[in-house]
Amino acid sequence: MEYDEDKVDEIALALLYLSLGEPPGGNNYAWKGMAWEVSDRLYERGWIENPRNENKSFTLTMAGREACIRLFKEYFWKPTTPDDQIEGTPTLFPLPINMEVLTWLYQYPEDEPSIWWRYLDTATGIILNDQYDEETGMMQPHPDLSSDPRYLFIPAQSVAEYLDDVRQYTRSLKQGELKMTLTTLLEDQEITAETLLEIRSLLQHHEKWKKWQYKRNKQRLLPWLASYDIKPKWD
Repeated sequence: MEYDEDKVDEIALALLYLSLGEPPGGNNYAWKGMAWEVSDRLYERGWIENPRNENKSFTLTMAGREACIRLFKEYFWKPTTPDDQIEGTPTLFPLPINMEVLTWLYQYPEDEPSIWWRYLDTATGIILNDQYDEETGMMQPHPDLSSDPRYLFIPAQSVAEYLDDVRQYTRSLKQGELKMTLTTLLEDQEITAETLLEIRSLLQHHEKWKKWQYKRNKQRLLPWLASYDIKPKWD
């Protein structure tokens, strides 16, 4: 019997996702349990280390682990449906996402001129963004991945969201100089760029504000991730 070897290899690799630790996807080891001819091809493709040894599990390469997660999602994952949402049991794909980094990038506001390229890899949960090169003292831009559906461009916090957070935070403060100054700045019906800069400067090193805004922005990002059927597996 002839069969599509490429599709068999892809599905065989995708099924290894179910034994990648607990929760699934947690490590690079998967139990052996398939025809040698298939595992040999996975090895030839560079997806697993040499399977012909005494170990009871395969060791996935980094490329193999990324492909394993992506293919499992592509072939088997059930996306969230309107019926799921009505029943209150949405099905979300778990990804290991560093929410601290994701939230840090999100809080760079939409009017910030130095916004960098920043993407979330929906196959692995890895966050990609421009990096600072200490040797040159310049930002090293990340390639534009906007045309690849595997990568989601991480949104930016809007000015309206930021000001709404500042207003609510100001109301939560006890009487003091910071509360009085912020209240005065926020009384203007139209917040100018200069006023916005002054507000940010006041709160820049205020640790309580940073923790408060992190929590608020994380709450905004969770629904954004869910809209793409993604649930962060850990912080």
